[in-house]
Amino acid sequence: MDQGNIERLAEMSGKLFIFAATLVKWITGNPNHFEDRLEHALKLEQTADKNEVGALQALDKLYDTVIENAMGPTIRKKEKQEF
Repeated sequence: MDQGNIERLAEMSGKLFIFAATLVKWITGNPNHFEDRLEHALKLEQTADKNEVGALQALDKLYDTVIENAMGPTIRKKEKQEF
């Protein structure tokens, strides 16, 4: 991962360490899908400079993405083929 992507993810996380930790764990959790997950994560709405409610809503969106990709009926095609 290049420095620019690291900085974008850090900016997206704002002051929420749990957001950053969840992003990193999800992106790196399956090396076969690292690039795809990174691309998807970089498209998530940024939480920086938002009020607490907005930041929590962005965190909910991240959790939804992680859960849908891990367990839900909308598992992406590349990951679904492995199961």
